[in-house]
Amino acid sequence: MPGIEPIPGALTMHVKAVWVDRVENLVYAEDYPPFRTDEKRNRGGTDKAPAPMDYFLGALVSCTSVMSRIHARRVGLKYSAWEAEADGVLNPRALGGIEESYPGFQQVTLRVTITTEQPQEKVEELAAVVRRHCPINLMLRAAKAPFEETWIARAP
Repeated sequence: MPGIEPIPGALTMHVKAVWVDRVENLVYAEDYPPFRTDEKRNRGGTDKAPAPMDYFLGALVSCTSVMSRIHARRVGLKYSAWEAEADGVLNPRALGGIEESYPGFQQVTLRVTITTEQPQEKVEELAAVVRRHCPINLMLRAAKAPFEETWIARAP
């Protein structure tokens, strides 16, 4: 791949975006069918698909899910259900170049609820491990975006 020298044993990922219309794009990832990105009408789009930042938040919750599943056994947490929600606040004036300020997330909130018979402390132990291993979580922290997480143990 041009511009990238793979590290032995590393995962190299590749995506490609093709502009369709206004702010709509088709995104190709690996060998999967393409997915669309767009914006709401009031943000210059046609409202045909989620916005790129929706996908970013989707990446956060799904990466958190994957890392939870991988590391739950490591910390000895068994669960019967897992769900997460994320909210992000953006400054549209910064995005549009009307205002010179940080255009990234002004705030991100992640809420994870795990249905388990185990105590809250075990869920917090998993949360600490996931924070160290979820690439999206780490990218948000590296960007110094205000980022709040809440992990809750819910009884079955």
